[in-house]
Amino acid sequence: MFCAKCGAEIKDNAKFCPKCGMSTVMGEETVVTETQVSNLGSTATIPPKSFINKKIIVYATGVILAVILIISMFSLFGGKSYEKFADKYVDAAMGDSGKDLVNLFHKSTFEISGENKKELAKEYQEILDYSQDVYKETFGRKWKYSYVIDYVETTDDEEDIYYALGYYYPDEILGKISEAAEISMEISVSGKGVEEVVSYDTIIIAKISGKWYLADCYSY
Repeated sequence: MFCAKCGAEIKDNAKFCPKCGMSTVMGEETVVTETQVSNLGSTATIPPKSFINKKIIVYATGVILAVILIISMFSLFGGKSYEKFADKYVDAAMGDSGKDLVNLFHKSTFEISGENKKELAKEYQEILDYSQDVYKETFGRKWKYSYVIDYVETTDDEEDIYYALGYYYPDEILGKISEAAEISMEISVSGKGVEEVVSYDTIIIAKISGKWYLADCYSY
């Protein structure tokens, strides 16, 4: 027979469970015996309670893992994934590396525009260096930045994508674009007890083969 509390197998004449110490003489409900149940000529064994509980736990764990997987997949492929790219853009635009800003573009952008990636990185670097000096002079060396998104328009319509991005990418890349977005934002800088909006930026981005890239950007 089996202990009703922990499910351990115990001898028929035992008065206590050797594993948990549960009494076996308090009534029939305190022990569980293997019962053979006839079912169309065959027999089935009723397992001890602890075994059933383990199966329930395993099933519940599987359900929880499935839910976590679904949520993770949604976070990866769905939701407002463009917001993460907006973070990258602002970090690069307010940073001190022209190379980081240039790396946001897809390589085909330079092929179709004829621009040299290294030269463009140098141009961005000069702009960033000047901006950094202005921010330090105005807001102090420990200046900080933040941004808010004012407007977003997205589309996954093939015709709209071709119309909006045909200028930036060759046809073979356009066919790999699953979504496009236009994002307008306010970027603010704070320091020395002062906070001020320093620019209004708009970026046009494209999701190429599942990854967002910068197609164009401008500020005023």
